[in-house]
Amino acid sequence: MSFVKCARCIGYKLLILALLSIVANILLYFPNGETRFASEHHLGKYVECLHGILGGGFLVSNEPVVFSSLFWSYLVLLFLYQLH
Repeated sequence: MSFVKCARCIGYKLLILALLSIVANILLYFPNGETRFASEHHLGKYVECLHGILGGGFLVSNEPVVFSSLFWSYLVLLFLYQLH
């Protein structure tokens, strides 16, 4: 049971970090709230390619769903086992 609780905890923390990564990279794309840097192509290579949003955000947000689903599947299996 402790493995499942740990996986659930890690899942939620990864989800929070993925959302923070998306927000931080959106703020990097619009420094000082201005769009002129993006329109004049004065942004760095990694900011323009949206690596932080795609890699740090959306790809990392898949793992928390898997980790937190481990907890619920364990509870369902435990419930079904107690029915027999």
